[in-house]
Amino acid sequence: MGSTADAVLARFADLDPVPQDDGPDPVAAIAYSGEYTRLMDMFRACLRLNEKSERVLDLTEQVISHNPANYTVWKVRQDVLFALGADLRRELEYVTDMAKENPKNYQIWHHRQIVVTAIGDPAGELDFVNLMLDMDAKNSHAWSYRQFLIRRFGLWDGEL
Repeated sequence: MGSTADAVLARFADLDPVPQDDGPDPVAAIAYSGEYTRLMDMFRACLRLNEKSERVLDLTEQVISHNPANYTVWKVRQDVLFALGADLRRELEYVTDMAKENPKNYQIWHHRQIVVTAIGDPAGELDFVNLMLDMDAKNSHAWSYRQFLIRRFGLWDGEL
């Protein structure tokens, strides 16, 4: 023990992990790390119970740190955020850090879109996406997000 993942998992001592079932003879079993396997086993236990809590939010952060492309975990994170009435501006800070580390990850950009839509205010979002495009002008996810912002929030001034 000792990692942040272990500290998060310790908060789930009341649950039985649900191991991944690849069937009796998987053709190409993926060799996940032990830590990721433990996190996902606990994630599946929470999913089975439909638990929406701070500890599940922390668990999703740990799983995402191992695999930011896991769309199911992002969807559960959204559901938990909304169920808890969490601070969505704070979530944008988290997603900003994730986008800077993984700028071409569709799930991160989609999550950001869901969060900004729920907030209903795109303040600072064009500046953020323009910064991301300055880093990589060929980032199609950033361009799509920029298009979403302009259409959804009517930010046409200076665009045409």
